[in-house]
Parts: sequence; C-alpha cells; structure tokens
Amino acid sequence: MTEDRIELENDSDNPCFGCGPNNPAGLQLKFHRDRGDIKAEKVFDERYSAWPGQLHGGVAFAALECACQWTFFTLKGHSGPTARFSIDFPSRVLLHEPVAIVGRVVREQADDVVGVRAEMIQSGVVRAWMEQDITVVHSAEEFMRLRPAVKMDEVMKRNLKAF
Repeated sequence: MTEDRIELENDSDNPCFGCGPNNPAGLQLKFHRDRGDIKAEKVFDERYSAWPGQLHGGVAFAALECACQWTFFTLKGHSGPTARFSIDFPSRVLLHEPVAIVGRVVREQADDVVGVRAEMIQSGVVRAWMEQDITVVHSAEEFMRLRPAVKMDEVMKRNLKAF
C-alpha cells in the first residue's frame, strides 16, 4: 500500500449489489482513493459469466456504475442521482484475471452536474467503460424530489445526512 492510497469507508448495512460489504450475492467491491482516482480490484469467476470465460455485460455495468457513484461520493460527500450515462465494451472482460476498476471526474458543469468516467482495465487494456452525468443536489429534500420512487431506508438516511 502506498502513502497515496486511502481506503474508503463503506456502511456495513449497505445492501448495494456492487459494493455492499455484506451482500452475499453481490460483488463486494472495495474502493480506495489513489491520488485523484477511485479504484477497486476484482477477479471475477463463473458466477458472473456470460459466454464461457467472459464477464456478463450486466455485471460489468453494475461494477462501472458503482465506481462512478463512489467517484462522485468522494468528491461531493454524498450520492447523487444519475442524469444520463453511456457505456461501451471495446473488448470483453475475461474471467479469472485481475481487473482494475478505475473512476475519475472528467468534467464539472457549473454547480449542477459532475461528469465521471469509470473503466475496467485488464492487462493494460480498457475492456469496458462508462460515463455518467450525476446531478449535484444540495439537500435531502432535493434528492427525494428528483427521485420520488426511492424508498428511504436507514442507509439512505445516513448517506443524506451529509448535506
């Protein structure tokens, strides 16, 4: 571990499929900050396969989306609703080989949107990437107004106390 690496604390009650530490069916990604990037490492196995030897695209989506949100969270101190996203798979993510999942801020538009990008890098090759525009909200009330279908649970309440 380098001096530049800072482990990011995750709520033990977080049920997230991507990063929930106690979700037995999830990916249990553990993110850390390394200089300006947010990173996690993972070796995927057959539980997450599509074609033999390849990671399912939906699992890649979940990992990339989680990295985008952790990148935003680290910058702003709370989560934010995704306004739009794009995703691409220039190459397939292979099973049983280490994957670096790397997120970074790519743009900030005024005070209302942050653009983030996450990549899955394997053997030095970007295998999949996602870009998201995440809306900056300034209060728990604004978050709930933008996402009225979200059920407020205890984890969400703790997250939104950061406002």
